[in-house]
Amino acid sequence: MENNDLKNHTMALMEKAARARKNAAANASPETVRQWEKTGAIPAKVRRNIDVDHRSVARLTENMAKNPGTYVFLGPYRTGKSTLAASIYTRWTKGHAYWTDTYTMIREIRETFNSKTVWKTPRHSLLVIDEYEKQHATDWVAAEIDRTLRWRHDEEKTTIVISNLEPMELEQNLGGSMLARIQEINGWYAFENPWWK
Repeated sequence: MENNDLKNHTMALMEKAARARKNAAANASPETVRQWEKTGAIPAKVRRNIDVDHRSVARLTENMAKNPGTYVFLGPYRTGKSTLAASIYTRWTKGHAYWTDTYTMIREIRETFNSKTVWKTPRHSLLVIDEYEKQHATDWVAAEIDRTLRWRHDEEKTTIVISNLEPMELEQNLGGSMLARIQEINGWYAFENPWWK
């Protein structure tokens, strides 16, 4: 195949994939759309690239539903960690799913500090935590996040933690006991290249 033909073929494949992702987002179930509207959940830039029909998404969604626990998507920016999590979130049918990020969790936990309300651990069957950067939290907030992760794992709730941190830095943030729980279910996914390639 000549260079121009290869380039045109590649462009056609990319356009087809983009259309498929756009259609998947447009055809999301009413329940999923309600979740997006309710939580302000998945950022638009991630939603645009959702691919619920990719074989990796189907396989991972099924595995996570059968083997609930804590899963970590770790790697540099632009490797598709959030897109893969959003695709799993959109495809999820085993109960309710909830999407948040660490900064939102920290804000919600801090708001309960001087009030009579208690921060409620998300009890959804799937919780996605994007931008896991716990070093911005106080010790008390960090302890609440740790407690949430441990409780969800032990109660067999599926949690996906997405982070750009270096592996050693994330291991220190999660702590030994949480790391052992993740390793029990082979829940550590390191992204070096975009997952769809």
